[in-house]
Amino acid sequence: MNLALFLLVGGFVWYMVSGLNRPEISYAGEDLTADEPFVSPWQETGSLEVPEEINRFELAEESLYISAGTTVYRYGMDGELQHRFASEEGVRDIALCNGSVYLLYPTRIEVYTPQGELVH
Repeated sequence: MNLALFLLVGGFVWYMVSGLNRPEISYAGEDLTADEPFVSPWQETGSLEVPEEINRFELAEESLYISAGTTVYRYGMDGELQHRFASEEGVRDIALCNGSVYLLYPTRIEVYTPQGELVH
């Protein structure tokens, strides 16, 4: 038993020491080390320009929905405006569920499609 343990530890030490002299492996001539950290499109632009004061926002389905003033804006993950539709003043919250956009007002909830059509 002691001999088996000694061989196991000795093999592990040999493996670790021999690994120090191995050349670095490269794949198809590509350098796999990252010299620069990943920068997302949001970090490149730094911000979004919305013409009205932002009330609420919700991130879902690869889109950012922003309720601002009397408009709901939908931006893509690249920061580009995809769509906008009119809403009434006073949106208290915005939520997305099952492909619908829910706008919470002080006395009611309105449901819209992502294209801005009111669902009855």
